[in-house]
Order: sequence, then C-alpha cells, then structure tokens
Amino acid sequence: MPTEIRPLWVPSNPARKARARTALGRVGLPDDIGAAVAALLGEGGRWVNGQRIEASGGMFL
Repeated sequence: MPTEIRPLWVPSNPARKARARTALGRVGLPDDIGAAVAALLGEGGRWVNGQRIEASGGMFL
C-alpha cells in the first residue's frame, strides 16, 4: 500500500507482483482502508461484530 514514505510511483518489484495477484489489478490505497472502516462505523455496520474484514483487493479469493 503506498504511503507518504512509500509512494505509488516507486517502481518496486514487490509492488508489481502484488498488483498482478489482486483481482482489481492494483495495490490498495489508504482511502480504500478508510472506506472499509467508514462502512463499519456507519449505520450499516451497527450489527457487525467479531468479524475479520478482508480488505485485500481480492488477493485472497
């Protein structure tokens, strides 16, 4: 996942391999994780508890 320390444009071999392994064909962004957290914290997540939420872009289908 790109961050301020490791931006998306850094041409690293591990990042290319990660992109190739995901169903979405890209690495996750901080906003992707934020959206999952927001969904859980919102009205729709009020009945969710004790679950493991997979936010991997489909890497582990």
